[in-house]
Amino acid sequence: MKRRISTIANLVLQQKPKAFYDIGCDHGYLARELVQQNPSLVGVNSDISANALGAAKGLLKDHTNMHFITSDGFDLLPNLNLDPAVGVIAGLGGLKIMQILAQHNNFLKHFVLQPQSNIIELRRFLSANQWTITTETLVEERGFIYLVLAVDKTKAQTQYLTEEQMILGPHLVNFTDKQMLVKYYNGLLKNFTARLNPSQFDSQVIHVLNKIIKAYERS
Repeated sequence: MKRRISTIANLVLQQKPKAFYDIGCDHGYLARELVQQNPSLVGVNSDISANALGAAKGLLKDHTNMHFITSDGFDLLPNLNLDPAVGVIAGLGGLKIMQILAQHNNFLKHFVLQPQSNIIELRRFLSANQWTITTETLVEERGFIYLVLAVDKTKAQTQYLTEEQMILGPHLVNFTDKQMLVKYYNGLLKNFTARLNPSQFDSQVIHVLNKIIKAYERS
């Protein structure tokens, strides 16, 4: 978990925030990493599970700038009016992340996301709802490869993704560790080829992934 937490924290801190909102904070490990690097940060840690939130409170009991709220997404989250503020949604499925981002009371313009599934659907949602993907990176931990994205809704020019960019990622194709990238794309390909009744779009995803994997293997 350390590598994944560190990668997410670094993307948050690159935006030089005054505050962060960890939505689905679980046991508070990300908040601990962030305040260790920047003790002045104000943090809002929220989770739908009161038990998980209790564990986070215990882990962060020595940090006075931390808030703990039992909430489903933005339902009960306060706007602290600290700018810039960065939201984090990590370890949830892409469909749940989309649901949270679409909440009418979402007041944040910067997010770091780490989806566990439905990544292509998430990129399509971001493109259709004026979110710009500014960073995409991969981190491998315990045999699993995780995608981490930074997204922004303050850019003057809206980012519209092509179908190929939704599948491969607008920035991920430039990831420097080609071996990890091919392994990641192969994992996606395995998921789509295992579908019993693939749609036309599923078939297109398989075609695009096969094409990029073969291109990397030849290079």
